[in-house]
Amino acid sequence: MNSVEVGVTDITKKKILYLVSSLNEGSGVMSYIMNLYRHIDNEKVQIDFLTAISKESRYEKELLDRGANIYHIPAPSKIGIRNYINYVERLDKFFSTQKNQYDVIHSHSPILNFFHFPIAKKYGIKYRIVHSHSTKSSNRFLGKIRNFFLLSTLKKHANIYFACTEEAGEFLFGKKAMGEGKVHLINNGIDCDKFNFNPETRAKVRKALKVNDKFVVGHVGRFANEKNHSFLIDTFVEIYKEKNNSVLVLAGDGELLDSLKEKVLRLGIKNNVLFLGSRNDINEIMQAMDVFILPSTFEGLGIVAIEAQAVGLPCYVSDRVPEAVGITELVSHVSLKHSPKIWARQVLLDNLSNISRRSYIDEIKKNNYDVNDLSKWMETYYINLGKRNSM
Repeated sequence: MNSVEVGVTDITKKKILYLVSSLNEGSGVMSYIMNLYRHIDNEKVQIDFLTAISKESRYEKELLDRGANIYHIPAPSKIGIRNYINYVERLDKFFSTQKNQYDVIHSHSPILNFFHFPIAKKYGIKYRIVHSHSTKSSNRFLGKIRNFFLLSTLKKHANIYFACTEEAGEFLFGKKAMGEGKVHLINNGIDCDKFNFNPETRAKVRKALKVNDKFVVGHVGRFANEKNHSFLIDTFVEIYKEKNNSVLVLAGDGELLDSLKEKVLRLGIKNNVLFLGSRNDINEIMQAMDVFILPSTFEGLGIVAIEAQAVGLPCYVSDRVPEAVGITELVSHVSLKHSPKIWARQVLLDNLSNISRRSYIDEIKKNNYDVNDLSKWMETYYINLGKRNSM
């Protein structure tokens, strides 16, 4: 994160409303939010959630158990003027009943700002933070057109800008805003203690997964187009041709899961691909891997690659993943213009299953990715809003 003078705190409890598209696991944004939420002092800062997609998740249960209030106002599932009018009316009713309850609305889903921020402003929420976590609004042409329109009023109603990287900041706010210092760069922190490499944990998980004698290629991410799982599977096929004791471990869930399982079956590699589903022990699952591959078509940062580096994994990420993710020598950026065969050749170049593994926690902390430091900064920032010029 960039250096922002936060001043001296007092004991006044701040109430923050987080705007998110959903609370589902598998989302890098929600992973970041949960890391932050678990470390912020709830006696000083109360964070509640307004979500546009209603779906039960482990995150929701945990948040409720920790004292968060969660409000569900489902966004329209179908395009239509009447649907959008009804949505705005529900939002207006919500903010009118919550008038004077929140000091800050912090949006982690900028597309939703079009509907939420004008109403939040109307009902007196003075500080309206928009947080850029991505470098692209959609993979689909029509989606880009729709989102361009929805993002068009962003700067009119938001008055504080956050971004996880310079690329994410430039995408949402423009180069001028970045150059003028109007955007606060906030690193996506991880719980370094959980991702400290442990050879005993590695042995335990490899035994549980029955991959003791295998070369384990790993990936963690939601099964969505931007994560590029189909390309990853093609790359694994090329790795398997050269190293037939290889297995692919995939952790995550999402709309493309069934089609990818069909692809694996069609390619005849069912016994060499493990679909682990959504997990809450990613820190341990990563210990069992030998390499990590992230061939995304776009990322705000790629926080899973930071986690993978922490446990000492060589990481092969696409050229669409921001350079900022490469905080150790473990990261190699590979062009998506290259074929899966070239990707596989680079992964296998040094017979990486025989490398000496170690923890890279010190490097992660030196680069300001420790969630303990991030949460303290964010906590202080929220508390001091109104005592200084925060823009």
